Amino acid sequence: MKPNQETVRARWLRRGLDTHVSLPLFALLLLVAVWVVTFHEIDAEREHAQEAAADSLHEMLGTYEAQVARSLDGIDQTLRMLKYAVERKGALGALPELGRAGLLPPGVLFVVSIVDRNGVTVASNPKALPISVADQHYFQFHVERDSGATYVSPATRDAANSEWHLHFTRRLDDASGNFAGIVIVETDPAYFTSSYERSRLGERGMLGLVGADGIVRALRTGDKMSFGQRLEGMGKYSGMRELHGIGLNVLIALDEQELMAGFERQRREKLWEAVILSGVLVVATSLVWLWSWQGARTRARIEERMVHLAHHDMLTGLPNRSLISDRLDMTIAQAQRSGGSVLVAFIDLDGFKLVNDGLGHNAGDELLKVVAERMSGCLRACDTVGRFGGDEFVLLLTEPGAAVAAAPVLERVREAVLQSISLCGQEVQVSCSIGVAVYPNDGDDAETLLMNADAAMYRAKEKGKNNCQFYTREMNASIEEKLVLLEGLRNALDDGQFRLVYQPKVELHSGRVFGVEALVRWEHPEQGVIGPDRFIPLAEESGMIVALGEWILRSACAQNKAWQDAGLPPLCVSVNVSPRQFEEARLVERVRQALDDSGLAPQWLELEVTEGVIMRDLQQAVAKMAQVRAMGVSLSIDDFGTGYSSLSALKSFPISTLKIDKSFVRDLGRSSGDEAIASSIIGLAHRLRLRVIAEGVETEQQRSFLRENGCDEMQGYLFSRPLPPQQLAALLSAPAMRAA
Repeated sequence: MKPNQETVRARWLRRGLDTHVSLPLFALLLLVAVWVVTFHEIDAEREHAQEAAADSLHEMLGTYEAQVARSLDGIDQTLRMLKYAVERKGALGALPELGRAGLLPPGVLFVVSIVDRNGVTVASNPKALPISVADQHYFQFHVERDSGATYVSPATRDAANSEWHLHFTRRLDDASGNFAGIVIVETDPAYFTSSYERSRLGERGMLGLVGADGIVRALRTGDKMSFGQRLEGMGKYSGMRELHGIGLNVLIALDEQELMAGFERQRREKLWEAVILSGVLVVATSLVWLWSWQGARTRARIEERMVHLAHHDMLTGLPNRSLISDRLDMTIAQAQRSGGSVLVAFIDLDGFKLVNDGLGHNAGDELLKVVAERMSGCLRACDTVGRFGGDEFVLLLTEPGAAVAAAPVLERVREAVLQSISLCGQEVQVSCSIGVAVYPNDGDDAETLLMNADAAMYRAKEKGKNNCQFYTREMNASIEEKLVLLEGLRNALDDGQFRLVYQPKVELHSGRVFGVEALVRWEHPEQGVIGPDRFIPLAEESGMIVALGEWILRSACAQNKAWQDAGLPPLCVSVNVSPRQFEEARLVERVRQALDDSGLAPQWLELEVTEGVIMRDLQQAVAKMAQVRAMGVSLSIDDFGTGYSSLSALKSFPISTLKIDKSFVRDLGRSSGDEAIASSIIGLAHRLRLRVIAEGVETEQQRSFLRENGCDEMQGYLFSRPLPPQQLAALLSAPAMRAA
């Protein structure tokens, strides 16, 4: 290429980089970015509006469910009193007796009637025409079956009441148990939709009751009431919940157009903002085209920002792993020259995963930002705090002198982290475990110091968390021991080193053994019996818990079937399900296969799941529990009271039992706080129609408190330690046990 050709090419290249050429292209990119961001924000706001609508629907559905349940409980109680009064005083004497006692519902809202076996109304309040209801569906329902439950008929009207009304009925039996008639409570369908609020449901929302047969009992849409029709398909924002034991469902539906009206206004505003911003950008670009130096300054600022992001954590703004390593190398080099020391503290938050899983990632991010700010406030300007990743932080204290001199700084950090934080309207408290290594005693390079500080942090975890540990050489030995144990664990299952023991579960009032909990022990060929507290966390961490859990499940089912085949009284065997097991996709299939292979009936198996596991992904957990429950297998929540579950979540769990954690049982009779918690759990469970079992019962004082406060069941050393299968069989075969 000739020199003059190279000169021309270089000149055109420089012109391409000149402002009057590059700036319009850059402006075009910015315009694209403005509209991309605008549409992205619109999509994000749409998603937020949809989530808010879903949350609002869920909240209203829960509120309406509670309101209807209270009303139905009152009606059912009236029916029970009517039935009892008829059985005592006869059909003609029942209503006067209840009226004198002030137990009849207000006649303005409810009509109470008594019908004999021939379908003739013999008494009512307020008084109404004595008509025959023998041809009515609700009368035939009780003639044909003795369900023992309240039946709710579709809306009807008759000669006694020309207005549409709902009938709540219960069967009457004579002394021989034969059909003797029914008792009725009638009310206007609008009674169950009076809580319709336009401010929340809008003009086209729906609120009402639908029977299990799909027939609408009461439905309100705006000012319009309807009933008797079959429920057709519902919209996107709708929900229905079953009212247990009465064959009714509560229904709430929201109109999507009304729900999204606010979003549509915001969308139009953002589009206008983007239009205005685009116009401003065009004008500004024209001006900047005249002042090229301004473009150069902008590029310089961007470069500075990029450098900052490369060395700092985007969430907290703290130095990241890369910058921490660089500063530690530099600090060590300075200490080598000056003969000083460097303290490296590795900090891990205790309980962060539970907060992150239970309250969501946004709450977890907010927690990390608050903790980072608190840590920074505890240090000097020459010290460094950085985020190493996840919920791990690193402190660099330059020239701390003796290790004891750094203790106050570390204690300030620990106390600052421990202060409660409000997240999503809930007070949350996390602690931290701190491990410390000091240059030059604990290592002469950054990698060694960080590794040893990490080992000290794990020792702090092992010592109960929320404490600070300085590195010692014995910590590496502990890590090596853990690795050896993990290696042995890999072969333990294949070599048949595990065995199961069974701790009896006892009914508090009768003393009868009704079930057992299967507990695993590791018979190590060299170390002897190893407790689950040592190897279960390792199995969970390594993923081996899935295979071990399946072995426990299959062995427990087979052993229970063997006891039954030997003629022992049937027992329900409980098997703990670890977090890894519960989240494993084939859990339901594994349970079904264990039952099929052992021949054990599903009602003799119970799975125990901790509430913390359920709250990680509530929707998926409830769906999986429903599949297990559908097989006939019972479910219980283990260690109840130690997690983050809410009452609204608890009532959706398909469970039969709550197990009070032993930490609340330990000080019963000595701690008023634990007594209050235990009695509250018992009362809550019973109101939700759940049974309650207390674990870790070791004293007569604990058992007495539990029995007096209505606890149903117990297990613990007071009755029996965990026993091998043969000893448990001998215990169940004892005459005293058979008599109980």
